[in-house]
Amino acid sequence: MNSEEEHFSVGEVARQFGITVRTLHHWEELGLVSPSARSRSNYRIYTRADLETIQQIMIYRATGMRLTAVKDVLNSGTDHIAHLRRQREILTSQMQQTEEMLRA
Repeated sequence: MNSEEEHFSVGEVARQFGITVRTLHHWEELGLVSPSARSRSNYRIYTRADLETIQQIMIYRATGMRLTAVKDVLNSGTDHIAHLRRQREILTSQMQQTEEMLRA
């Protein structure tokens, strides 16, 4: 790891994204995101690239994607914008169905 690169602890990352440390640990267990390094004391160390992955996870989760689907998207190597557009289509359809139920 580049010594000039910015590093973040698990607590710093959790605070920055408004999530819990346990959430980050859970995502790591599921293989969604892994810290780029560990300290000598075995603490997780995240980089800017790791934070970008976490931000992507947060965006996908905000659209209602299940974690297993998020993992598939992240590992697919395909265009993330296309997946977000598809998720938008699903949400728009759900919104229309909900509006129809409310009108009924």
